[in-house]
Amino acid sequence: MNALGQIVNLKPTIRDMGKKLLLVEDDIVFSKLISKFLDKNGFEVSDAKNGKDALQIMDADHFELAILDYRLPDMNGLE
Repeated sequence: MNALGQIVNLKPTIRDMGKKLLLVEDDIVFSKLISKFLDKNGFEVSDAKNGKDALQIMDADHFELAILDYRLPDMNGLE
Protein backbone atom coordinates (compact mmCIF):
# COMPACT_ATOMS: atom_id res chain seq x y z
CA MET A 1 0.00 0.00 0.00
CA ASN A 2 1.31 3.46 -0.80
CA ALA A 3 1.05 6.67 1.27
CA LEU A 4 -2.43 7.32 -0.13
CA GLY A 5 -3.70 3.92 1.01
CA GLN A 6 -3.79 2.54 -2.53
CA ILE A 7 -2.75 -1.04 -3.18
CA VAL A 8 0.40 -1.12 -5.29
CA ASN A 9 1.64 -4.17 -7.20
CA LEU A 10 5.35 -4.46 -6.40
CA LYS A 11 5.87 -7.60 -8.45
CA PRO A 12 7.94 -6.57 -11.49
CA THR A 13 6.74 -7.49 -14.94
CA ILE A 14 8.84 -8.08 -18.05
CA ARG A 15 8.07 -4.54 -19.19
CA ASP A 16 9.40 -3.16 -15.89
CA MET A 17 12.68 -5.02 -16.34
CA GLY A 18 13.75 -3.14 -19.44
CA LYS A 19 13.40 -3.41 -23.15
CA LYS A 20 16.67 -5.09 -24.13
CA LEU A 21 16.77 -8.86 -24.42
CA LEU A 22 18.80 -11.65 -25.95
CA LEU A 23 17.11 -14.46 -27.83
CA VAL A 24 19.15 -17.66 -28.25
CA GLU A 25 17.45 -20.00 -30.71
CA ASP A 26 18.93 -22.22 -33.44
CA ASP A 27 15.64 -22.63 -35.35
CA ILE A 28 15.83 -19.66 -37.74
CA VAL A 29 12.11 -19.55 -38.58
CA PHE A 30 11.07 -19.73 -34.91
CA SER A 31 13.71 -17.13 -33.98
CA LYS A 32 12.38 -14.69 -36.60
CA LEU A 33 8.80 -15.25 -35.41
CA ILE A 34 9.66 -14.55 -31.78
CA SER A 35 11.91 -11.59 -32.67
CA LYS A 36 9.22 -9.99 -34.81
CA PHE A 37 6.60 -10.41 -32.07
CA LEU A 38 8.89 -8.92 -29.41
CA ASP A 39 9.96 -6.07 -31.69
CA LYS A 40 6.31 -5.16 -32.39
CA ASN A 41 5.77 -5.05 -28.63
CA GLY A 42 8.55 -2.54 -28.06
CA PHE A 43 11.50 -4.75 -27.17
CA GLU A 44 15.03 -4.40 -28.53
CA VAL A 45 16.01 -7.95 -29.50
CA SER A 46 19.48 -9.30 -30.20
CA ASP A 47 19.69 -12.88 -31.37
CA ALA A 48 22.21 -15.69 -31.39
CA LYS A 49 21.99 -19.04 -33.15
CA ASN A 50 24.14 -21.01 -30.68
CA GLY A 51 25.66 -20.85 -27.21
CA LYS A 52 29.09 -19.69 -28.36
CA ASP A 53 27.63 -16.69 -30.20
CA ALA A 54 25.37 -15.91 -27.23
CA LEU A 55 28.34 -15.79 -24.84
CA GLN A 56 30.22 -13.43 -27.18
CA ILE A 57 27.21 -11.14 -27.50
CA MET A 58 26.71 -11.13 -23.71
CA ASP A 59 30.37 -10.19 -23.20
CA ALA A 60 29.92 -7.20 -25.50
CA ASP A 61 26.56 -5.93 -24.23
CA HIS A 62 24.14 -5.94 -21.30
CA PHE A 63 20.66 -7.49 -21.39
CA GLU A 64 17.83 -7.36 -18.88
CA LEU A 65 16.48 -10.72 -20.03
CA ALA A 66 17.59 -13.73 -22.07
CA ILE A 67 15.27 -16.24 -23.70
CA LEU A 68 17.16 -19.48 -24.20
CA ASP A 69 16.57 -22.61 -26.22
CA TYR A 70 17.30 -25.58 -23.97
CA ARG A 71 18.65 -27.74 -26.83
CA LEU A 72 21.27 -25.83 -28.81
CA PRO A 73 23.78 -27.46 -31.17
CA ASP A 74 26.83 -26.67 -28.99
CA MET A 75 25.45 -26.47 -25.44
CA ASN A 76 22.19 -26.40 -23.53
CA GLY A 77 20.40 -23.27 -22.39
CA LEU A 78 21.53 -23.77 -18.80
CA GLU A 79 25.29 -23.65 -19.44
